[in-house]
Amino acid sequence: MLQLADTFWNFRGSFKIGGLLDVGTQMSLIRRANGRFLLLDSYDVEDDDRKKLLRVTDRGRAIDAIINVHPFHTLHCKAMHELAPQARLIGTRRHREHQPDLPWDGGMIEDAQTQNEFSDDLEFSGPNGIDLVTDDSSVHAGSVLARHKSSGIVHVDDTLNVLAAPGILKRYLPQSQLKFHPALSKALQKRRGAADDFAAWARDLSSHWADTRIVCRARVEGRNEGTLTLYAAAPDGRLIGADLIAPAGEHLAHILAGAIQTGTTASELLEMPFYHPTIEEGLKSALRTICAATPIPLPQDQDTGSPTGA
Repeated sequence: MLQLADTFWNFRGSFKIGGLLDVGTQMSLIRRANGRFLLLDSYDVEDDDRKKLLRVTDRGRAIDAIINVHPFHTLHCKAMHELAPQARLIGTRRHREHQPDLPWDGGMIEDAQTQNEFSDDLEFSGPNGIDLVTDDSSVHAGSVLARHKSSGIVHVDDTLNVLAAPGILKRYLPQSQLKFHPALSKALQKRRGAADDFAAWARDLSSHWADTRIVCRARVEGRNEGTLTLYAAAPDGRLIGADLIAPAGEHLAHILAGAIQTGTTASELLEMPFYHPTIEEGLKSALRTICAATPIPLPQDQDTGSPTGA
C-alpha cells in the first residue's frame, strides 16, 4: 500500500502472462472531498496491505463505490465486493457480461451519466477512435482513464504503458516513460478518421491533464542488478556468444542461445517481433550497436529510435 498523496493510495499486485512475465496489476484508493472513499479497479489485497486498507476505510464501511475502469480486469471483482459489500459496484459492460452474478450498479463507467456522479472527485476520459473492447480478446488497448482532482494523480492501465527496465537493461531502455499500448493499431475502429480521432484525443488529454504529477499504471517488474555482454563476429555481425547475469535473464538467454546456435546475425535478430513492454526488447539497442559496427544494414521495416519499444 503506497501512499502517493494525502488522499491517494495505490496497491501493486502480480499478474503473470504464461506464468513467466509479470506485467503487474493495481488498484487505487482515493479519499473523497466528503471524507469517504472510492476504489479504482479491483485487486484482492492480502496480509499487511489488506489490514491497512481495512484500517483506513473503517473495515471497508467507508467505501462508497468500487469503480472498475479497465474492462479486462475482472478476476478480483468478487473479492473486493465481499470486502465492501455495501459499496456500489460499478464496471464496464464487459464486467457485467463476465461476472453476471455480482450485484452491478445500474450505470456503466464508460457512460457520461455515471461518470458525472463522481465529478466532485474524479475526471474521466476514454480514448476516441478505438473500441473499449474489440473482437480480439488479446487486444487490451481500451480503458477508462480516471484522474483524481484533489491529488492530480491519474489511474490507468493498458491504454498507457510504463516500463521500468531491470538491471543492465537500463543502459538500453528509457526508464519510466509513458507509451501507448503496443496493440493500439489493432484497437482502432474500422472507419476513416479513427487514427486522427485518437491523436486528437491524446493531444487534448496532454493539454487538459498537463499538471498530472503521477500516473499509476501496472508495469513490468524492475530490479536493479545484472550484467550482459554480447559477442559478434566480423564482418557480418553474427552472434557468437553472450555473458548474462540478470533477474529473469532466462528469457533473454533463450533468445540468444537459439540465435547463436543458428548463426543468426544482429540484423536478422532485429527482424524478429519484440513485444512491448518486455525485458526482451532491451536487446534491440544492443543489437543496433553491433549493426553500427559492421557493414550490415539495420532492417528497413523496423523502428530505429527509442520509441516504440527499445
